[in-house]
Amino acid sequence: MSAKVISRRTVLRGLGVTLSLPWLEAMGPLTAWAEKAAPKTVAPNRMAFLYVPNGINMADWTPQKDGAGFELKPILEPLAAVKDQLLVLTGLTADKARAYGDGGGSHARALSAFLTGVHPYKTDGNSIRNGISVDQAAAARIGEKTRLPSLEIGCEHGAMAGNCDSGYSCVYSSTMSWRSATQPLPKEVNPKLVFERLFASAPDANKARRDAVQKSILDYVREDSKDLSSRLSSADGRKLDEYFTAIRDIELRIERVQKLPPVKAPDYPAPRVIPASYEEHIRLMCDLIVLAFHADVTRVVTFVLANEASNKPYPFIQVPEGHHDLSHHGGDAAKQAKLRLINIFHTRQLAYLLTRLNQIPEGDGTLLDHAMIAYGSGIHDGNAHNHEDLPILLAGGGSGTLSPGRHIRYEKETPVSNLWMSMLNRMEITVEKLGDSTGTLPHLFDANHKPAPKAVPAVVALKPIMCKKGELLLEDNFDSGHYGKEWFRMTGKFEVSRGQLKCAELPADNHHSELSTGSTGPLKARDFVIQFSFKLDGASMLAIGLENPKGHVARAIATPEGFEILKWDGKKDARMIKLDTGTWHHALVEVHGSEMVAQVDDQAPLYFEDERLKVEKPRLVLINSGQFAWFDDVKVWKAEQAEDWPAKRAKLKR
Repeated sequence: MSAKVISRRTVLRGLGVTLSLPWLEAMGPLTAWAEKAAPKTVAPNRMAFLYVPNGINMADWTPQKDGAGFELKPILEPLAAVKDQLLVLTGLTADKARAYGDGGGSHARALSAFLTGVHPYKTDGNSIRNGISVDQAAAARIGEKTRLPSLEIGCEHGAMAGNCDSGYSCVYSSTMSWRSATQPLPKEVNPKLVFERLFASAPDANKARRDAVQKSILDYVREDSKDLSSRLSSADGRKLDEYFTAIRDIELRIERVQKLPPVKAPDYPAPRVIPASYEEHIRLMCDLIVLAFHADVTRVVTFVLANEASNKPYPFIQVPEGHHDLSHHGGDAAKQAKLRLINIFHTRQLAYLLTRLNQIPEGDGTLLDHAMIAYGSGIHDGNAHNHEDLPILLAGGGSGTLSPGRHIRYEKETPVSNLWMSMLNRMEITVEKLGDSTGTLPHLFDANHKPAPKAVPAVVALKPIMCKKGELLLEDNFDSGHYGKEWFRMTGKFEVSRGQLKCAELPADNHHSELSTGSTGPLKARDFVIQFSFKLDGASMLAIGLENPKGHVARAIATPEGFEILKWDGKKDARMIKLDTGTWHHALVEVHGSEMVAQVDDQAPLYFEDERLKVEKPRLVLINSGQFAWFDDVKVWKAEQAEDWPAKRAKLKR
């Protein structure tokens, strides 16, 4: 019996809540995204525009080499894991951000002209005038295909009136999206309100009822989802469960944020439910973008990470000075070094968004394959306030219309609006002109360009230093699409994606996730060499543990702040290193008698000795706190002590 096809427009409803769904197999082939889709239509293309203020230290941004062999300068290094998804575009100009006789106000013009290509009218009153921004040109034509025509978000409040930059209204330096020449669209900075906008459809009375009983949105659609689940295949059921879990996770994160202390930033008031951590605020907004694209709630997003001329300090990366103050560096190398740290912080957040999009399978690719993510600033150098040769990159595959993995250098003074025109074309939107555009950008697609293969964790040849490998006791078979009969789930959720194991702590378990071999499983030995690759992808911790019927014995633990090995309630050794989110790392752990040794990446070995370490009837456990963590290439060998270990031990102890 074939499964019943359900409409792509299907939503779950309950007490004023409308919950859009991700693409499911039961919705038919991906050629059916639109109600009247052409036969060759694939997954929908999406577009997002991310803006950072005050320019960028361009010497640490612009690659020297052109084409596919380009190098990543320091500011772009956080994007190494998604380099194959990047187009770094050099030579683009925001000409209409220049003064044209209006004097000061470069910051206000930079943001307001960035997506419009129009010179804003200088006023600090109510006679504001700009142009239609590219996102709203797209929303006007494809907005009816999704529940929200567009989404405008940010991480810093901005006034919609008053004088903020040399006679320019504050609206110009805080607003990137313009529906018309006189209608700026204010951004939403409160993640709770963004979430409600994405999924709530009730009048205020129903919203108050939901808040009063403090129930999750999912509680109100549960009955409707039960009816839908009965019509889905097992694969669709798993996908729907994953989608619900992602929504629940964001709800719980927002609830946790409300209990944290307010933002302590002197330059702007602290909103009631905004995370105290600026990085957490950005990443929560990034998760909401991913969720909006995944559910096809909208296909158009603008995200202002901070307003133009923002003087936000960054003490959490050892930069206590204000960003705008530092941007007037006057050639001071120390100030430029601090600007570089701010710029790198921002690209780390972009890397987080791109990695999240790249991890969600969709049709023949991922969400990132079916998106265009533009990132940049309307100012080249904050000290010179110039608007040519802007820092611009475009990430994603554009549903097959882009050939990423390259650095393209354009002629000087090429309008950045030509890029926006090119993106509109790839959304199947035709406009005669956008602002100061003179056409479209060539070379974004190259039929002769061979895309780089999808990034997989290369096995690093870490060699045992205490032991010799004996019989292979356990080898993951994640490539087969499941985690195999050697393992059983204790808590949490585990699934295999592209030959790698994805782990998630489930809030309902009230406990970290655990996948175990069991004490009667394959570990028929007392001494081991354990190899594994891992990636922290939002998880606060992951570990491989040795346990026995009496309880915990030993663990090798990775967190964003470092790697450690320990005997439970005993001795340990630790290495404080930064383990970047979204990057694969590689570890080798040796346990022999009362000694434990571990190596991670290219770091010096860890070592401790504890007489209580000896393992009887062991089992191996994969552990994770939060969402998400990844494992790959897990292997366990029976171990024998190496002949030269006593000499190596003496060096380690020194």
